[in-house]
Amino acid sequence: MSSAAEVMGGADSSPAYDWEAKLQARFLDFFHGSGGTQHALNSFLVMQGNILVTSHVVRLVLLQARDSLYQQLALLTQMPVNGLGGLAGDQMNEAAETIATELLDGLHSIPIECVS
Repeated sequence: MSSAAEVMGGADSSPAYDWEAKLQARFLDFFHGSGGTQHALNSFLVMQGNILVTSHVVRLVLLQARDSLYQQLALLTQMPVNGLGGLAGDQMNEAAETIATELLDGLHSIPIECVS
């Protein structure tokens, strides 16, 4: 039986052949080419924006989950939601508004080219 490399015409026709050298050449070209530094900075800022949005969305989801758990606890214990430590209602809305404000402030600090 012949191997897959022999059927394809040898090891150098494999898609994985010399991938490390190709990747290193692309990497070096990216940073040594014209405008590479600006592109790298923009890429960094885009990643920073993605992390910022992700962290704030997670905070909002956790806040909503906490509110939902408090509502379920209030139903099971027949206590008003306000009596459960005062963490629901208006304070929950204020926290969501605070998270949204922090997210907007963070996004405003990133250049518009990177946000779009």
